[in-house]
Amino acid sequence: TKEIQMRNKKIGIWLNTHPNYGGAHQYNVSMVFMLLEINKKYRNSPHFVFFITNNFWKNYFQNQSDKVEYYFIKINILTKIFSKLSSFNKYLLMMWRNINHFSLFTYKIFYKLNIDYIFATSQHPITYELKINSIAAIHDLMHIYSIDSGFDFIKNYGKAYYNKRQRNIYNIAKYSSLIF
Repeated sequence: TKEIQMRNKKIGIWLNTHPNYGGAHQYNVSMVFMLLEINKKYRNSPHFVFFITNNFWKNYFQNQSDKVEYYFIKINILTKIFSKLSSFNKYLLMMWRNINHFSLFTYKIFYKLNIDYIFATSQHPITYELKINSIAAIHDLMHIYSIDSGFDFIKNYGKAYYNKRQRNIYNIAKYSSLIF
């Protein structure tokens, strides 16, 4: 097990869920609440910077009593295209990891702000697309591996989605510094 020192680090928190995402969104809300509490209670806690993709989170942070540093991220079309292509091939992923810091891509902000770690509370590809240390959460694996539960993942979601999810989990495991 590798110990990661977080004192005085700048940790970017990627929040891309919306209330109608169900359990994944509730998990994010819980994580954000916990992180804000850590910031209040511990003087040497990491500096959290939140990267949000929708108005729910904007309203959430504007209603906080303490000032929260957050950035609204609108993912541009080039970033969407390269991100999608990189999910199919490891060589395209390596190329994408090497070019996404350039100014024409959405992800440049992470490099500009000198983020030490990026933390995605949902299984988002950003944890392996950036050349930044990452902390990732992987959840709901029981849907894939517990056929006995009566839930047939492939039947309900299709083989293509299953394969995409497997590639995503593989890349998170390969590139992340820490996994929850």
